[in-house]
Parts: sequence; structure tokens; C-alpha cells
Amino acid sequence: MIRQVRGGDAQAWHGLIERFEGRLLAFVDSRLHDRAAAEDTVQETFIGFLTSLPHYDEGRDLEAYLLMNEEKRS
Repeated sequence: MIRQVRGGDAQAWHGLIERFEGRLLAFVDSRLHDRAAAEDTVQETFIGFLTSLPHYDEGRDLEAYLLMNEEKRS
């Protein structure tokens, strides 16, 4: 999936968001107790991930990577 996103595949990008958005949102909302702020934080995490994508190591677990970034933000 990462290779496809790196290649500009919009469907793969949407699939990545669909796969992880719910878990990330639940994690952040449980910490912030503010749904709107949690949604903003998750969106910022996906944008940050897309920006850092050229440097992302595909050997890392993506969910753990995203959750770690969420933990830093919230």
C-alpha cells in the first residue's frame, strides 16, 4: 500500500485512511475527550505522514508509527 501511495495512487491513499482513521480517532479522542480536536489531530497526523512519506521506512509497522505520532501530538 505504501508503494502505491508513494506512486501517487489516490485510491491507495484513501484506503490507508479508511484502514487507520477509526483506530487513530478512538485513541486520540480517549486522550483529549474532545471529538472535534481529535478529528483535527488525526487529520494533521495523516498530512504529516504524507509529507514525511519519502523518509518512511516500510519495514516499520504503520499502525504503530501512526499511533506513536498521535501520542506525540495529543
